[in-house]
Amino acid sequence: MITSKQCSNHWRIVLRPNRSASWAQSKIFIGVLAVPVLAIALAWSLVGGWIILPFAGLEISLLAFLMFKVNHQTYLEQIIVINRDIVSIETGFRQKNKRCLSRNTCYVLYSETENDWQLPVIRIISDEVEITVGQFLNLTDRQLLKNELQRAGLIICRPHWWRD
Repeated sequence: MITSKQCSNHWRIVLRPNRSASWAQSKIFIGVLAVPVLAIALAWSLVGGWIILPFAGLEISLLAFLMFKVNHQTYLEQIIVINRDIVSIETGFRQKNKRCLSRNTCYVLYSETENDWQLPVIRIISDEVEITVGQFLNLTDRQLLKNELQRAGLIICRPHWWRD
């Protein structure tokens, strides 16, 4: 998801992954799956198959852990601020890592693969640093990001310049 805002002296582009479920919705999903799994495990333990109980607990615990990790990644964001002299890129969730580039030597490399088998990669490149932005975006959002960076005044370079 991309939100772009033009202020009087700078552009602010915020990139966020598409989030299909919040953490509260994920907890409800885990609870809904835990009830039948634990009911089946308890039923089997009552008829003598008690060995299934630890595996049912392990299954629900692993599901909860993986749902937490995936959901945590959906809160990652990148903020690109472009003003007259500096392009700053903040990446992170709670503690953001900030990198500043000189706008005079800055350009965007929009590279696509042969036959479009993979998503295009967008890199903001300066003399000293190369930063990949929008790795978590889908194809439509990456194309929108390229257009927003171009509207903000950055130069877009493409290795395959002869293609649209």
